[in-house]
Parts: sequence; C-alpha cells; structure tokens
Amino acid sequence: MPESVSEPVDLPPIGVLEELSEDDLRDLAGHGRAWKVEKGLEVIAQGDQQDCLYIILKGKLDVCREGEEGRVSLAELHGGDAFGEMNFLDRERASASVTAMSAATIWRMSRNEFYAFTDSHPKAAMKLFRALAVMVVGRLRHTLREYTGQAKVKDPKKRWWF
Repeated sequence: MPESVSEPVDLPPIGVLEELSEDDLRDLAGHGRAWKVEKGLEVIAQGDQQDCLYIILKGKLDVCREGEEGRVSLAELHGGDAFGEMNFLDRERASASVTAMSAATIWRMSRNEFYAFTDSHPKAAMKLFRALAVMVVGRLRHTLREYTGQAKVKDPKKRWWF
C-alpha cells in the first residue's frame, strides 16, 4: 500500500493542470491526496475497478497491458503526466496496468472528490475537464497514427499525451 503524504502538497501548473490559477491549484490539492510509492509498486492493475485520476508529481511510471502476445509497454510517464483518466471518466475496469519504475510521488483524486471540486469551483473544474478531454483526444490520435504506421511526435515536451 502506498504511503500517504501527510503534509499539504502544492500542485504545480503542469500537464492537465497548467491552465489552473494558483488559488485553483491550492483548492484542488485539498480534494485529493498525494502518495509516495516505491519502485516496482503496481499503482493500477489491469482489470481492476478504480475511479481515480492520478497526476505524477515526481518519478517515472510504466503503462503496460497484458495481451495475447504477452506484456506490452504502452508508455513511460514522468512528472506532470496524468493517468487513470479512462476509468475516472467512464467507470469501466482498468484497461492497463501502471507500475512505478522509480520511487515516485503521485497525487490522486477520486471521481467523488472531483464532483465536490466541481460544486465549489465550476470554472476551474471545466478547465480541468477540458484539459483531460484534450489529453484523451491526443492519446487517441497518437494511437491511430501508430496503428496506421504514421506515428510521429509533434512536440516531444508534451509527453502527457503519450
């Protein structure tokens, strides 16, 4: 089980959080919790039911999926990247596993915590939701390019879309 960070965490304006103000980030931080995870810890297991959005504050994690051909690594995520968004949005089971490749600190917010944030900060919640939509669309477009053999990285600094 990951260790909860007891002191308040400052969420940096990175990835899906970059459009939020300092006040919004401070308030959002209180609607989730930061966790320290050890190298090798599986944060999400493929097939599990989960409802959290995760944002990596520091560290490196691997997204992989078990299939007919065995285990396939889909992406390496770093500080500022988000994951868990599919289950956070659609209530299905996890489509991939996410494992810490190094010691890491991640921040997570459940769907219910997001609903509470939405009630108290509707404009900021809309910015976050829009950023999540852009991230998901970017990942889908990248997947389609890979599937058709046309994958290329437009901006290597924007890893958060894979």
